Amino acid sequence: MATKMHPSFLSAMRENDMDRLFALLEEDRTRFYGMTVKGNTILHIAASLGNGWLIVEASNNSEWDLLLHQNLKGDTILHCAARAGHDRILSLLIDHEELRHMTGMQNRRGDSALHEAARGGHAKVVRQLLAVGENMASMVNGDGESPLYLAAVRGSLEIVEMLLGCAMVDYRGPRGQTALHAAVCRSYDVVKMLLDKMPELNLKMDNSLSSPIHYAASLGDM
Repeated sequence: MATKMHPSFLSAMRENDMDRLFALLEEDRTRFYGMTVKGNTILHIAASLGNGWLIVEASNNSEWDLLLHQNLKGDTILHCAARAGHDRILSLLIDHEELRHMTGMQNRRGDSALHEAARGGHAKVVRQLLAVGENMASMVNGDGESPLYLAAVRGSLEIVEMLLGCAMVDYRGPRGQTALHAAVCRSYDVVKMLLDKMPELNLKMDNSLSSPIHYAASLGDM
């Protein structure tokens, strides 16, 4: 049974009080392995806050089970770092061969770290992840969303361009939509880029039999 995270340890982490954190660990090393009620370890919190010290500590001590632990939502620490846009934490993790396969892990929603980075518009993180493996660009989550679709929803031209540069990239979104359906509602520049690289998307219809042209007409952009 997992140990409950010590309140003082959690408080010190959230306040970025490293002296207090170090003192608490010196007092009782088992505090390093405590978990919150949501199944988060101290490393999930550190990754979300961009604090690399504890992650380096765990890596140096080969705490692989702790580093690879998934919380109750299925999130790894890589998901947390990607969601928050902490590219420095990403570098710490993917530089380790033992941890690199986390890039392909999906949470209970079906999101990979690339989904999280694309949804948040974190271009640096997307670039780092694609450097590890472009296969993530072809993954679709449980809601039917591809990273390209999420980048189009965000209106991030830089991320869309990176994803379109992958050998295999999925364009799907929920309810039969494509990245182009999403882009029509968000960004002219993204629409232009998608049509240049994937002109066939202009003919794709969603589950209501609406094409991207129908979306544009409904917005008065014809």
